[in-house]
Amino acid sequence: MHSTTRSKGLVERANGYLETSFLPGRGFSSPADFNTQLVDWLVRANIRQHRVLGCRPIDRWEADWAAMLELPPIAPVVGWRAGTRLPRDHYVPLDSNDYPVHPSVIGRRAIVKTCG
Repeated sequence: MHSTTRSKGLVERANGYLETSFLPGRGFSSPADFNTQLVDWLVRANIRQHRVLGCRPIDRWEADWAAMLELPPIAPVVGWRAGTRLPRDHYVPLDSNDYPVHPSVIGRRAIVKTCG
């Protein structure tokens, strides 16, 4: 299995776990309230006995941390950049989406950059 596919599955499973175990029955008054509740919940979630792992997630942190690679000394180049002349409809295509830009820049050259 390709590593991107594998990591996508890991993220989707983690999101699914949050959707089914953390979110139901909760209300949030702000992003800060969401974060506060999530931090409190993660303390409890990470000390539970995980059926598949056969241990508590918190017991694996040291081994996971030790297995992590150091970051490279120079940040890798991510995303891409392309130059384009802004069309009359004042939308810039990016991947499979079109994003509006201010009509005053129609006909001007622009650099479109993505970050990761």
